[in-house]
Amino acid sequence: MMLVQKRMSEPLMKNRLRIKRNVKYILPSCGVIVLICVFFGIAGRSNVANTLEILSTNYASNLKYGGQNKKGQPFFIHSERGKEVSDKEVVFENLNANIDVKKGEIMKIKANQGTFNKDSKNIDLNGDVQLSRSNGLILQTTEATINMESGLAYNNAPIEGSSDRAHIKANGFRIEAENQIVFLGQPELTIRVH
Repeated sequence: MMLVQKRMSEPLMKNRLRIKRNVKYILPSCGVIVLICVFFGIAGRSNVANTLEILSTNYASNLKYGGQNKKGQPFFIHSERGKEVSDKEVVFENLNANIDVKKGEIMKIKANQGTFNKDSKNIDLNGDVQLSRSNGLILQTTEATINMESGLAYNNAPIEGSSDRAHIKANGFRIEAENQIVFLGQPELTIRVH
């Protein structure tokens, strides 16, 4: 009787070992297949739709971005919220930025929204846009484009500017390479005499 039991347990043992060996390979393989399906969107929505949904809904808060212009002068962008809408563009909300336009002179920028292009280093500003220089000049408009590397800026929308000595209204402006500001259209200038 003992001999018969031994013969029955040997086949059972071999079966158990074979099952264990198969399970050791089958389970990880099934896991890899499930991960591949989830990653490539086979089990559910397409991967492209998921990526677009993530980009359109995910915002980062307290976003900071900085760099240097061609002369090695720094520029900084800070915003309350922002999101990367493509490999090249970042949208900032409620942004503040600083550009060192020349030694000892800084241009500060405020806007409701700005779209920054990483390649061109241009930022397109919208909403309540305010540009202020450390020399006391403040420009206010609804839109402007500024190159964060060069400090060159322009717009073709109504603009108002003021300093402690003057007030100006114009139909647009350009800040040129020598930090000269050119007002477009027929500017109205009011000078305060002390």
